Amino acid sequence: MSNTCDQIQDYFADYSVSKRQYKNPFTGELSDNYGLFLPNRGFEELPRPVKAGYVPHTSLDVCSVFEAAGQVLDIEGAKLEMGWKNGHFVKATLDETISINGRDTVKPTLLVQAGYDGKSFETTLGLFRMICSNGMRILIKGTKAFGFKLQHSARMHENLSILIRQFEENVHQFTEMYGVVRKLSVAAVDHENFMENLLPVYDSKAGITRRADTMSAIRDINIRERANLGSIPNTAWLSLNAVHGHLQHNKAPKNLNPLLKAEWANSHTLYRQASDLAREMALAS
Repeated sequence: MSNTCDQIQDYFADYSVSKRQYKNPFTGELSDNYGLFLPNRGFEELPRPVKAGYVPHTSLDVCSVFEAAGQVLDIEGAKLEMGWKNGHFVKATLDETISINGRDTVKPTLLVQAGYDGKSFETTLGLFRMICSNGMRILIKGTKAFGFKLQHSARMHENLSILIRQFEENVHQFTEMYGVVRKLSVAAVDHENFMENLLPVYDSKAGITRRADTMSAIRDINIRERANLGSIPNTAWLSLNAVHGHLQHNKAPKNLNPLLKAEWANSHTLYRQASDLAREMALAS
């Protein structure tokens, strides 16, 4: 795992975080709050103040997640993708593959999002659809994640046994989600019916227009995807893909890179609702 850790440490070399106590600008007295800063980037300030007891996590703590995962999963040779958005974002795509429709590829993925923005230090273990830049998560029913969360914590490298145990307790979700993906990929659903059930109905003129525009945009993606596959019948998988594609390519903030746009779509309420609906329709078909 040393190579993986070296890559993570090198990528985030300029993003070590330090904590400094604020001063009252008028009296010069020290405040109870502290700020988080990036010394290697001109002391750029991160957006959220913290309390005295807060200990910022480091790249070494992120490395520890992958070291623990390596004790349970075969992650040797995994492809790493990294980014910074007020914290560490590391995605490791494993070699194992499920092929759908002769074109879509679904791979086991380990995702770490370790922000300094008040959110949890989140480790997500599950399946991603990998095609072009579309990193679509396969979600657990009723949630916006497909794995487990670790509380925001520093010095995780001192608690490897705890991390290893959490991976051991959650790795069974891989097997369960393989079955979900296969069911979604073969379950025939009517796309228009899917969208009618997914989108809320509005009374206002603006709401009616917004709903129609959203349906049209997602329909266009669905039609294009099916045409690329030889005009095959629609499935729950293709309808779900179209919703994710719309969110990622049409709605995500333009200033995000493709990896973070995909993750923005994965976290969106509409995608979570679409995942639950696709699963329900697939099981009912």
